[in-house]
Amino acid sequence: MSSEKVISYRCPKSDAVVEHRVDNGGETRQTYQPVVCRACGELHFVHRDTGKLLGHDKD
Repeated sequence: MSSEKVISYRCPKSDAVVEHRVDNGGETRQTYQPVVCRACGELHFVHRDTGKLLGHDKD
């Protein structure tokens, strides 16, 4: 049985803090989760555990 968790990240375009629900279980879980940003509408890849964006050094 899998559960959900909430990850938070800072949108690099709008600088807004955004929360997104992701599936927390399963063997095929990826380190970076593709998400459509609610602040800017673009696709970001967010680290499931840290909330850091792929390719961005800024928190």
